[in-house]
Amino acid sequence: KDVPHTVTLLLFHSDNNDLLGYYDAKTMRRHVCCTPALLKRGRCLKPNRILLSAAAKAVLERAEVRSGADDAQALARGPLSTGFYLHELVFDRQHPVNVLRMRYDVTRSGIYYLFIVSCNAGGGGAAAAATTAPDVLVQGTIEWLNPYGYLPGEMYPFLPFYGVLSLAYMALGVLWLVKSALHWRALLDIQNWIGGVIGLGMIEAAAWYFDNLEYNNTGLNAVGAIVFGILVSTLKRTVSRVLVLVVAFGYGVVRPTLGAVRYKVMLLGVAYFAFSAALQIVESVERTTSVSYAVVVFLVVPVAALDTLFYWWIFLSLLRTIAQLKARRQAIKVSMYKWLFNVLVLSGVLSTVLIVYQALVYVSNTVDERWRTWWMTSAFWNVLYFFILCAIALLWRPRDNNTRYAYAEAAGGDKADDGGGDYYFD
Repeated sequence: KDVPHTVTLLLFHSDNNDLLGYYDAKTMRRHVCCTPALLKRGRCLKPNRILLSAAAKAVLERAEVRSGADDAQALARGPLSTGFYLHELVFDRQHPVNVLRMRYDVTRSGIYYLFIVSCNAGGGGAAAAATTAPDVLVQGTIEWLNPYGYLPGEMYPFLPFYGVLSLAYMALGVLWLVKSALHWRALLDIQNWIGGVIGLGMIEAAAWYFDNLEYNNTGLNAVGAIVFGILVSTLKRTVSRVLVLVVAFGYGVVRPTLGAVRYKVMLLGVAYFAFSAALQIVESVERTTSVSYAVVVFLVVPVAALDTLFYWWIFLSLLRTIAQLKARRQAIKVSMYKWLFNVLVLSGVLSTVLIVYQALVYVSNTVDERWRTWWMTSAFWNVLYFFILCAIALLWRPRDNNTRYAYAEAAGGDKADDGGGDYYFD
């Protein structure tokens, strides 16, 4: 149409976020475009144009960025220390289509933003007010490449982290396999469970490592690999919680079977796996697609409630099991369960400290300031889980006197029932 339409592309470092737009203290909004109202108040000079602070204009002048046909080359040659670039595309009858191909060699670490801004939303001048601003269709791709590959800066530490974690699980698995092979005749059911959890941990860490490696090499996220990693991760967490709960019940030590309570444990495990897997998949999808807040809340609340139920049931069962062992003067078994109780209490304290720290960091810092340490939260839970698993594996490691720690009915004692009553053993 006769009225030119301008689309502005802005690329800038997060430190230069304040250089863009005008913040209105009354409305508590940041205006990116010069509107008729702001023009009337003298906050801007050109209607339907992007708003830049005086500091931003100085930055652009230092970078010698010009509007016009040579803008792309000027931006590509501009000094990167400025961290602020602008390019305007003008559409009119003579230029109904614009094509732009640009490359920026970024040398300053941090979060960068790319804004595509259209300020011609109708009005702003006599000529513009007489007509409706045309629609502009924007198509294209944006590709970000770091020196080490395509992984974003905040995600790159996961690549070496999961590599090291895979090797740690592999070492633990080899040790457990050797110990199990040496004492295979006297293995307990609980020890087979521990071996299975170690295997799941190894598969999970390896899956996330190769998923991140593929992303780093190609720039593409394989949906199948992500879903596989989520399912393995959720299965590992579910089996782990069930394992600790079963240990807390004293299965194989205080009682020969779980009795009727096993159905409750199975139901809790299935519910936790379903809600937790769904939540992780939704969180993964949410990075690229808008997900309803109600859906997220619908999944977060059950997962938090089931986690709380697991922890409450584990500690309550541990205290009961320790009390039973004390009453029967089983000193070695009491020391085992006390050691496990202390490990879980320590993990709870460390978890609480991390949650408080996260809350303080979230309140005091912006996302742009947290990107370097964002990966540490997820890494902490993985490391904490690994050390808890190591503690359980150490306590229930296969050995010559395995039967000394297993359930055994004392001669002349009451027969153990499957309903979870008192048990007598030597």
